[in-house]
Amino acid sequence: MRATKSVTQFYEGSELRDLLDQCLTMTYNGIAYGRENDIDSRNGMKEFYRSLNGVPLPSCYKVAVRTRACAILKGRRKTANRGKLVSHPKPLRPMICIISGFFITARGRFFIPLRRDKYFDLQLNHHVLARLAGKKARSVTIGPGSLSFCFSEEVESIPAESVFGVDSNERNMTFGTEDVVTQINLSEGLGSSGRPGR
Repeated sequence: MRATKSVTQFYEGSELRDLLDQCLTMTYNGIAYGRENDIDSRNGMKEFYRSLNGVPLPSCYKVAVRTRACAILKGRRKTANRGKLVSHPKPLRPMICIISGFFITARGRFFIPLRRDKYFDLQLNHHVLARLAGKKARSVTIGPGSLSFCFSEEVESIPAESVFGVDSNERNMTFGTEDVVTQINLSEGLGSSGRPGR
């Protein structure tokens, strides 16, 4: 069985701050475009993607911005379909996840494009290189001070003896097994009540 995992490398400095700020601004613009046109799919966002032609960033970031905007729009649509409207959404974290445009050299030097013929590079530490040895990084999530590499690897499948589920929102928290489910009403403090599962 293949499992998807990630490993994180931290970095110092503000070299990627402008990149993250630009991507965050484009993401907000994409969300506004999707809301105005009632769109939450990448195909529907083609015109928005074309509007980014004048932005002096490599295409890998523009694709990532469109993908993130669509994911946020879909999440908000699902929330609205459950009858819960969020009038003041939380500010988005400055980050971007790219699936192309980056590469790692044989000596463990990581490169991502910033502009044409301009790159940000960083020497990966021994822990990250050991985790990525023999594997291909499928994506990298760039955040303030951190790079998170996503990869997949074969893991041994372990049969589950039981299943325990947890679900929470701003009103309550529900957790339990197939036999017993417990719900805690968060709006009234820390009271709890048990009830048999369906």
